[in-house]
Amino acid sequence: MQSSARFPTSHGSKYIQQLCKHFAHKVEVSFDEHRGRAALPMGPAELVADAEGL
Repeated sequence: MQSSARFPTSHGSKYIQQLCKHFAHKVEVSFDEHRGRAALPMGPAELVADAEGL
């Protein structure tokens, strides 16, 4: 199963960091300024921030 969404924001990088830090309390995560990955039980979540949003 796969799903994707786009959220227009000028703060995508900030939100990736916040989400990954939150997920890190329960699952393995990795992230940098533009990408994040969380090993969620239902499958990996991949986050990407660009000029248009998250």
